[in-house]
Amino acid sequence: MEKKISKTEAFVAEDKGEVAGFANGGPERSGDYREYDGELYAIYLLEECQGKGAGRELVRQVAIALKKAGFRSLLVRVLRNNPSCHFYEALGGIRIGEEKIEIGGALHEEWVYGWPELNVLCDKGGVK
Repeated sequence: MEKKISKTEAFVAEDKGEVAGFANGGPERSGDYREYDGELYAIYLLEECQGKGAGRELVRQVAIALKKAGFRSLLVRVLRNNPSCHFYEALGGIRIGEEKIEIGGALHEEWVYGWPELNVLCDKGGVK
């Protein structure tokens, strides 16, 4: 199946009619993880809206869009000391790699989490 997404898919979470967060994703950009064809590029959720299921739903919507476009797997890169690492682990992500990234002249470590099958993220029952 030819993949129909060439750039990104983006989704917005709302709380009381206001934007509370967003997520976007598309094709895996580095080519370093050939068994993973999709990537969650970014996700952000206001702190007061965290822990209520909006983050899980944002990831689910990105996964659904990628699956519909013919993608089969997903990865995300996250700074090692970011508390959201637990979020990705709770979603069933497995750590598949480590990378170095330069931010503001300083070297930081990123962990790469992967989901070999998008189905686990697409099914509401499969996302814990």
